[in-house]
Amino acid sequence: MAKKHNENVPINVLINVPIKERQKKIIAALSKDAHTSAQKLAEKFGVTEKIIRRDLQLLKQQNLITRVGANKNGYWKVN
Repeated sequence: MAKKHNENVPINVLINVPIKERQKKIIAALSKDAHTSAQKLAEKFGVTEKIIRRDLQLLKQQNLITRVGANKNGYWKVN
């Protein structure tokens, strides 16, 4: 009888992490204008750009948004 090998799962895989209300609003804002900058989102929600960039990264890791094109000239696509 052959042994089953356990599949290793990376530690940093996000599994069913709920998104915050602000992150839902970011998705809604990107749905309306995919070319909105992190600076504009930060101003809109009254937080720093660093927080917005962290939110965007989390949403990207959860496959809720995708970056299309270069960082400077690209945009966010809501999946």
